[in-house]
Amino acid sequence: MAIPYSEPRPSGTERAELSVKCRKAAMRLACERPHAKTLTNMEEMDYGPEFPTNFTKGLAHDENGILQEGDDYLRFVKAINSDDWNLFENGVISYGDRVKDGEAKVPGFLCKALSKDKKSSTALTWRGWESPRAGHVYDLQGPDAAAVGMAPAPRVGSSELAFEMAEVYSLALLRDVPFSVICEGGDQKLCDGGGKAEISAKDVVGFLNKMDFLNNPISSTPNQAGKNGLNVFEDHRREARLLRGGAITTETAFRGSTKGAMQGPYISQFVLIGNDSLNCSTGNNGKSNFPGESSDWDFRDGFISYGSQPIDQRSVVAKGCVDYMTDWASWLDVQNGANMRFEASKDPEILQRLDVFEKERRFITTPRDLAT
Repeated sequence: MAIPYSEPRPSGTERAELSVKCRKAAMRLACERPHAKTLTNMEEMDYGPEFPTNFTKGLAHDENGILQEGDDYLRFVKAINSDDWNLFENGVISYGDRVKDGEAKVPGFLCKALSKDKKSSTALTWRGWESPRAGHVYDLQGPDAAAVGMAPAPRVGSSELAFEMAEVYSLALLRDVPFSVICEGGDQKLCDGGGKAEISAKDVVGFLNKMDFLNNPISSTPNQAGKNGLNVFEDHRREARLLRGGAITTETAFRGSTKGAMQGPYISQFVLIGNDSLNCSTGNNGKSNFPGESSDWDFRDGFISYGSQPIDQRSVVAKGCVDYMTDWASWLDVQNGANMRFEASKDPEILQRLDVFEKERRFITTPRDLAT
């Protein structure tokens, strides 16, 4: 008895030809999709040749943190944008290059500490840039990277940039406060154990709500300002932050302006809640098993079942109350591209620069955990 459709249809050469047609149709769709333009805020043109508002980390800076050579930045940009991928190896001059060639000395913390070490010239290493030309890669899934646009960043002098800077510093003040406490507007004991912190999340949000961006906004492009004194991009971000009016609360502070950013808790439940294991998927109720040695866990344990293997969502987190770049000199070293993950000598000043982590993993709890 003949079996109808004993083989998949189409198959062989016919299948190959249809596959090519399908791929060409997808290619044509991608080609005809409108490409959104990424707009510049023009600071690069207005503040050269030192370019203080642009990314210059890893290039040579003076003791004030200002770019030493404007041409270094121009080479950097050219190497990123050019179709010649060799330019990054042959054309960009980093601060580390200048140190190796004897053209510069380490001006900050490391210079002071390593001056005690006769091997300082070999003890210090310099970091490179992480995938600086990644934008040139072609991806076969989704729209091409160049087809997705980005709104211009707020300019120096705008009320939005001032607000963003205040948010960053505010979140740094609360870096060791659990998100649950932040949402409640509270604080915690100081790192040295000596009483309460001087400022709470409620205080921080109160200060943010008094800033011009939320009350008397000043646009970075006055000639394009609309009814609220902001351009269309700034106005959109402001309205999204305020949930169609009102003020920022301890539960909505430090969030973005993308769709859905204000919904749910600050930490996504996808990184906190797991699912039932195979051993308790029949409804017999799992139990909390930390550190998770038994096989009958439930969603509250935070394990994700991947077949018979569990994925633990507890993370390695940086040690609380150990802070970095809190003085100008060490910040300047990092700005120049120094690699701080090293043990150059037995000097305790250097050893304390190493990354330090908590002994036990845990779910993401604080802003420091999230940053880690």
